[in-house]
Amino acid sequence: MEIRSLGLLTPAVIAMVTIDAFYKPLLFGGARLFPVFYSAVIAPNADGLNGIAALIKLATIVLFCMWIHRAGRNLIAFGFDALEFTPGARIWWFAVPIANLFVPYQGMRELWNASHGRQDLGHNEPIVAIWWGLWLLHGFAAAIAMIFTRGDDQAGFWAQGVADVALALVAIQMLREIVAAQARLRGPELARVFA
Repeated sequence: MEIRSLGLLTPAVIAMVTIDAFYKPLLFGGARLFPVFYSAVIAPNADGLNGIAALIKLATIVLFCMWIHRAGRNLIAFGFDALEFTPGARIWWFAVPIANLFVPYQGMRELWNASHGRQDLGHNEPIVAIWWGLWLLHGFAAAIAMIFTRGDDQAGFWAQGVADVALALVAIQMLREIVAAQARLRGPELARVFA
């Protein structure tokens, strides 16, 4: 099995994660800062903008899944044969109810640890744990904020936005460190390809 470059895919994932995280907070912040412009230009096009946001979210998910799969396949090409998760399993566990609250974390933890050449694939790395905590918070932030603010939709929206931005920043750092670790596994001659 050949080692596949993460070089072009990584910047694409980073760009989509960034756009996805900042899209709604910027839109909502613009509404607060420029209410006349928002009412005249943005609000009448809300359905179209919501469609764009959904497409951005879908593209982000697809690219992130492609990245996880390719990084996992690289581990196999590097000779890791005692992995608990296949490249595909790291992705489909996100869709399994109840298990999706903890199993995807285990898959990403294994991806991180193997990429960093660790023998203990169950080692809990702080950045992966923080990413997973923010991923879960991202899913529940709006609901939690609405409970604590007694149904204030704006508080829920801002809580979701803060969680999205924090998640994006940690996810980007985690991706970059996995890419760098896989480059080191292959050796200095291919470091440029994986960067």
